[in-house]
Amino acid sequence: MATLPQARIMWNPDRCLRLVMMAGALAAQTGCAGERPATSTAAEVGGTLVIATPAEPEVLLPPLAATLPAKQVVDQLYDVLADIPESMSTVGDVGFKPRLAERWSWSADSTSVEFTLVGNARFHDGRPITAQDVKFSYELYKDPQVGSIHPSSLPAVDSIVVPDSSTVRFHFAERGPERFFHLVYNLAVLPRHAFEGLDRSKLAESTLATAPIGSGPFQLQRWDRGTLLEVTANLSYHGGRPGLDRIVWRVGGDYSTAARSVMAGESDFVEVLRPEAMQQLQADAGARAVEYPAYEHGYLLFNTRSPNNRKQPHPLFGDGRVRRALAMAIDRAAIVRNAYDSLATLSYGPFTRPLWSSDTTIAQLPYSVEHAQQLLDSAGWRDGNGDGVRERNGRPLRFALLVPSVSAPRQRIAVVLQEQLRAVGADVRIESMEPPSLGPLLGAGKFDAFIHVWMLDPSPASIELVWGSRDLERSANFGWYSNPRVDSLIAVARAEADLQRARSAYREVYETIVRDAPAVFLWEPRNFALVSKRFRFDRLRADAWWADLASWYVPAAERIPRDKVGLEPN
Repeated sequence: MATLPQARIMWNPDRCLRLVMMAGALAAQTGCAGERPATSTAAEVGGTLVIATPAEPEVLLPPLAATLPAKQVVDQLYDVLADIPESMSTVGDVGFKPRLAERWSWSADSTSVEFTLVGNARFHDGRPITAQDVKFSYELYKDPQVGSIHPSSLPAVDSIVVPDSSTVRFHFAERGPERFFHLVYNLAVLPRHAFEGLDRSKLAESTLATAPIGSGPFQLQRWDRGTLLEVTANLSYHGGRPGLDRIVWRVGGDYSTAARSVMAGESDFVEVLRPEAMQQLQADAGARAVEYPAYEHGYLLFNTRSPNNRKQPHPLFGDGRVRRALAMAIDRAAIVRNAYDSLATLSYGPFTRPLWSSDTTIAQLPYSVEHAQQLLDSAGWRDGNGDGVRERNGRPLRFALLVPSVSAPRQRIAVVLQEQLRAVGADVRIESMEPPSLGPLLGAGKFDAFIHVWMLDPSPASIELVWGSRDLERSANFGWYSNPRVDSLIAVARAEADLQRARSAYREVYETIVRDAPAVFLWEPRNFALVSKRFRFDRLRADAWWADLASWYVPAAERIPRDKVGLEPN
């Protein structure tokens, strides 16, 4: 059966970016891996999946998709050159499965890779997908005018050669064991002809942002802003007809509301099942809880630059001593227990445990209210008037803490943080905000602190997007943390073919970031989804639960009225 385009890095109002990679030996960079997915059989075709979600996409254009709601949809609409192996290995090309590329081969010196495209792949408007479209797509992602946050996730190339309409050759600018992964995983192929005459600096305002012309297993059918978004099966998809007829995202409420709609049979899937909802789930219900790996973690993010002028340091968090003091004042274990009970574990840094470079032995800033107070004293922050709030040069140690209004756990975390930081003389003002308003504020740096959740792709090199400072204007480093040593170490690690040496470099990256405290790393969640028992599927993929939706289906005998609507031929 056809499989689905994979996920990319982004933030979500309630659960965001995932960072994972499973270990793998350095693969020989020759040949081609995998078999093309088989077309779905008649018995496996049919069904409508209704996904209940609190938030909707901002745009449906891959270079501009910066949230998980957008990626969930975009990855149904657009295709990529190859798909990641079942092992989730990002090293070499062994095990990668053909998608738009039916095969590939490396030059003798491994400095270039040549892809041969499938002959029957077409965009949703019927135009054939060509090598020129692949070249155009890479150049569009990299164009500064576009303003994409993803360029650093793509490998640097010296040139792209198109010998003919079905062949494209990438000449890499640097060596590294993950070059192939970064290219095929992160590059969605776009229709060059559809962008002719468009102002690249205003693509978010173009019709393509809301009425995309994709190449994936599903195509956009309907988008009623704030209510629902529907995609339908692309019956001409080169990889085979998807198992589902349609997927509908029903927008509104929070995850608790979404879970109730699944239990009531109004929806079929919600990606986050809260503990209280799990307790309400009956054994004979029409839905079941499914635990799945999700490579994400949550943390308190500090903005190191002034919200009013990013050229200036933040009056509080521009000082590493203040950040470290507040980090030491936080009882992280108590926060995790309070917010998640047993459904989360303590985070140890800018990584998650499944990552091959992870290291839970990294020294943490100790929880010590006494040491936190001493450090704030030494930084000049003292309570001179006895009101319980420290001041320095007439400025109180006061800041706003942004929290998504749809996230009950993060609301609880904010309250506990407020109480814990009050003990060292910090005045925290909690500001709860609707998800659509958060993204622009984070991107523009108009905040003091934010309780964030981040999810990256399966490569540890993706840390550059979140904590690197080489291209702050086009990154997801919303707090504008900058340390040249971190940048240098990431560059060394991502180019290192020896995994042990790469692991050592990543360890130093993690140690440095933990010590600098641009964030206080709090939790890694255990994720449970709630899904209707009608649906058959193999797994919820670790890097993106939605990655295999094209292979889902509802057996004919179990279909309900909304599964039987049927499709008109494309």
